Parts: sequence; structure tokens; C-alpha cells
Amino acid sequence: MSNPSDRALYDSLGEKGFKWSKDPMSIDRDELFRNFCRSSYYDRAKIFALILLLFSLFLVPLVLFCVRTDNTIDPPFTLILIPLWLINALLLSFHLKSVLLPSETPPEDDDGSWVDPFPRSERLLNMARFACYPALEVLACLRVDLYIKCDWSLIWIPYYVWEFLNLRESVPKATMSIISVEEVQYMMEKPFGMITQEEREALNKKYTILLPADHPEYAMAVAAKNKAKMSLLWTAVRITLVIFVVLRLDGETSWSYWLIFLPFWIVSCCVCCLSCVSVASVNTELMALDEEMGEGAEGYGATDDANDPGKMSPEEKAALKAELNEVAQQSLGSCCTMFFGAGFTALAVGKFAGATYSSLWIIFPVLLFCGIVLCCFAYCIFGANDAIYQESLNQTNGGGGAGAPSPMQQDGPPAPAPAEEAPNLLPPFSEADLTPLGVKQLKALARVNGVDTSDCFEKSEVVAKLVAGPPAPAPAPAPTPAPPPSEVDDVEIRVTDSDDLD
Repeated sequence: MSNPSDRALYDSLGEKGFKWSKDPMSIDRDELFRNFCRSSYYDRAKIFALILLLFSLFLVPLVLFCVRTDNTIDPPFTLILIPLWLINALLLSFHLKSVLLPSETPPEDDDGSWVDPFPRSERLLNMARFACYPALEVLACLRVDLYIKCDWSLIWIPYYVWEFLNLRESVPKATMSIISVEEVQYMMEKPFGMITQEEREALNKKYTILLPADHPEYAMAVAAKNKAKMSLLWTAVRITLVIFVVLRLDGETSWSYWLIFLPFWIVSCCVCCLSCVSVASVNTELMALDEEMGEGAEGYGATDDANDPGKMSPEEKAALKAELNEVAQQSLGSCCTMFFGAGFTALAVGKFAGATYSSLWIIFPVLLFCGIVLCCFAYCIFGANDAIYQESLNQTNGGGGAGAPSPMQQDGPPAPAPAEEAPNLLPPFSEADLTPLGVKQLKALARVNGVDTSDCFEKSEVVAKLVAGPPAPAPAPAPTPAPPPSEVDDVEIRVTDSDDLD
């Protein structure tokens, strides 16, 4: 605690909060969920109010903008969008703070191959790219409110800069030549290890040399190149749209907005059609693969297929099926995203073209989605209780599904939960060794070493008891001395009559 900042953080957050801030992975999720289930409704209301505030910062400027567009209210756009300016200022301050951070120093044993994962030049580029957004928003609001009077082609200068920065990053990736080591060996007509350093430098200027073609990095590089090509396509569509919109706003042309957005409609239809074709082809391949897997599992032909080198093993078929399902999900997601984006754009274009419906209908899908998300948050926050915690705990311990009876509902004594295997640690224990362990491991270690944790409700209490060790055994009681021999003389007992016994 010699560092003043660490000391102030420790004083404000406490021991647990300080550890969580330094090592977020040390949080015990079971303990966190249990404490949340036992929290008061007042504390949960504060959490929900914070979530509601975050949603309001996003939705309120959007709603006010639409209401102002309908001329329902009269204040200027620059005043209505004050929450948006605050959010932009906050995000810009984060970018500025990341730029001012010192660059990482190479390790001491660096042989010259170390590369800074996040150089300052890249941080400056990210901040410049983000600064284009608030600059365009401010200039557009000032132009609409008539605080400045100039052509719209000048207002869109931040957008031109943003597209230039994107092209600067996408063009090299989209145009790079990817070759594998096998292709290099075929081209140079000698093994890769015999290529000189000068020849490698000459090849690196023209190509991106990777590992063998079946290596995952090769597939990742090809995917990155295809993604960059798609980004260039969308950049061309956006630039075309902006040029047409600027010409329409400056009065250089009288084209309809529906005609101006024609490139967007064409690309959206193509993407949706290609996604549907991809999903259909993937479903066909999945059906054929399921039939093949079903036939391979029946009869005696499975052994012959497994020994045939031309046939895939069941593991390979399962991996291929998982990849096909992932491709189908991505294609379906792209189709749905493009469909809703096209609908949103159609509503906006209709409003620009002079439609009489309210601008709130344009953002209605966004409002509906946010409302559903808020309802889900409210149910999760206010619906959590001890019963849900016990049910999740039973499922974690192998107690069955949601319909499994609780221990209070079972007939007879409850079945013991499977014992957690104790870590391979020997006493005496230190806090540094015990902190990374989970609560179940700590309790198993305490059980093995004879430490009673029945009165412990926090992880730190279990750790403290293990560090202290088991209680010392109580001293054995001293043996009781034998009584001295009796000095009473022998007494002769005589029975004279049986009646005397009565």
C-alpha cells in the first residue's frame, strides 16, 4: 500500500473491491449471485435506475430529434442534442487518455522480433477516426439551425476524412497476395529453409507468406482479405449515396430520394438473395451429412467406412457439421440485418420525400427492441431470489433440471452432493496460495485438513480459517487417582432368619 493511488482505492472499495479491481477474474461468481439474490429491493432499484439512465442517454436525443423534425417543438437541434454532445465528449476523452498513455516497453530478453501490440500511431488513428463523428454531427446541426451558411459539400468534410482513413486500412488488406509455404517452395524451386534473407525480404514486399495452406492462420488471412473486399464494396456504396444526397441538398439536381438511394436498394437485395442461397445450400449439405452419418451408424458398413481413407471419420463429420451450422447462422444473421436496415432506410427516405407520417415511426423498431430489453432486465433484477439461487446451485451440483425436487420436498434424507476434489496443497497455507481457488475447492481443502467451515459465509472467512489452521486438540484429562485402600475392618454378616430379609 505504498502507492497513494492504491491506498485511496483500497480505502474507498475495501479489501474485496480492491482485489476485484486488480484481478477481476478473482470474483467468486457463486458468492456474487448469492449476494445479489439476497439483496434488498432498494439496492436492485438503484441498479435498474442506472440501466434506465444509460438507455435514456441513447433514446432521449433520438426521440427529441424526431419530435423536432415533425415541428412539434421549436428549440434548435443543437440544444436538443445536448445529451449526445456529452456522450461524444466522454468517449473522446477516453480516446485522448489512451493516446497519452506511454507505449509498452519491449521485454528484456527481446531479440528484435517484439512488436508493440497497440502503438501510439494506431491509437492516434482511432481517435481521429472517432472524432469525425462528432465533427459531422456538430456541423450538420449548425447548418440546419442556420448558424452557419455554406454548401452541404463542405459540411460533409469530416465524412470524407473518415472514409479516407477507412480506405487507408482496407485497401492493403484487400489487395494483399496470400501464398502458402508450399507455393513459395514451388515458386523458388527449393525448400523454404534454403531461401536466403535477401530473397525473403523481396518476397515479403510482394506477398504475405504464411504457414501451410491447411493451417488456421492461412484461413484467417483469407477471411480477413474477403472481409476487406466487402468493406470496400460498402465504402463505394456509401460514397455514391453521399455524393447524390449532397447534390440534392445543394439543389444541383432534382432527383427523387428513392432514385438517389437506388445503389443501396440494389446492394441490399443482392446481399439478401446471396444469404438465402447460402442458407439453402448449407441446409442441403447438412441434410446429406445427416443421412450419411445415420447410415454409417447402422449395420456393419460403419467399420468399412472407418477403414476407408476416402471417408471422413465421425469426428470430422461432426466438425464439418458445426462449421456448416456456423456459416448458416452468419448468412441468416446478415440477411435479417440487411432486411431490417432496408426497412429503416425506406421509412427515412419516405419521410425525406414528403410523407406525412410521424418521424417516430422511423425509430419505432429501435424503441420496441429497447423496451423488450428493459423488461428482460427488470425481470432478471427484481425476480432473483433465494429459490432461484438454490435451484441453480442444485443444477450446478448435479441435482437435476428445473423440475427436480428440492431437498425439502424429497422423501427421506437428501442425497449428498458429489464431493469436490481437494487441491494438492499441504499446510501451512498462505493467502496467496488460497485466493485463486474457488469456494468449493477451499471447503474441500478444509474438510481434508479438519478445518470447520460451517460458520463461514464468505470466501475470505474460509481462507482465514485455512491460514490459521485446524484448532489445537484439547489436552487429554489427567487420570483420576485410584482411591486409597479402605481401612474398615471386615464385617461379618449373618442371616439368622429369612424373614429378616423383608
